[in-house]
Amino acid sequence: QLHRIDAMALLRDAGSDTQSIFSSEELEGLILKDKKAFLKTKCAECAGSCGLAKKYKETMAVIVKSMMDTFWCRDCGRVLCDSHRYQHTCERLDALKERNAKITKEALLEQLREDEARKEAQEAAAKAEERRAAEKLEEEKSRRKNQRKLLAHKAKQVESFIQQRSRDTDGLRPAVHNKLLDLYPRVKRLSLALYNQFEHPDSTEVGGPDWEEVKEIYAEARELTNMIVMTENGPLDMRNPWDPPDPEAQEAPMEGA
Repeated sequence: QLHRIDAMALLRDAGSDTQSIFSSEELEGLILKDKKAFLKTKCAECAGSCGLAKKYKETMAVIVKSMMDTFWCRDCGRVLCDSHRYQHTCERLDALKERNAKITKEALLEQLREDEARKEAQEAAAKAEERRAAEKLEEEKSRRKNQRKLLAHKAKQVESFIQQRSRDTDGLRPAVHNKLLDLYPRVKRLSLALYNQFEHPDSTEVGGPDWEEVKEIYAEARELTNMIVMTENGPLDMRNPWDPPDPEAQEAPMEGA
């Protein structure tokens, strides 16, 4: 079995301060654990930029990992720029060429068939990994979309509740009514913002400060009116299925709206 010559010592002697030759496990680990450092990797052939940051800065690390064959030689372990990906020093290939010069035609054909089969298997595995990464990405997007939808729906219910209570002045002290009038435009703005994040998200965040403020406004409105929002499933629950467990017991429901 042929083994690649470890050229890292030569690169270090030449003054290189970044690693450019990796085993498969080393490169995968670097991509997944320190993508920023990976993007700075120099070409092992010319010591120039590989252009990794330009290509993969906005790409998920797990997807970059599935595309390693586009910038990394499995035979010698070198990370390479586009110019040298298929034209570079490769100890394994050089050894193969030397061995091929001494083998029979039949043995060479058999080796070529084995190499082709191995290449096809590697390509199939890379595509499968890329497909799994894309599916995982879509699952995450779908999960966040459903979460944002739930938050937008709850915020709209709180908005409607405060709007209704601010219109119904019977039994309300002027100070309470004025406070509800102050709360309504705030919750209306937040409700719209959460709905816009559901329809057109501009980040991976779900809820964030807007949702926290809606919860605070609802708690204040409950205290002011001594009423709550009732839904088909009972009192409106401002906790969500993905929230961490609440160490404190929920307050007893008050009279329904």
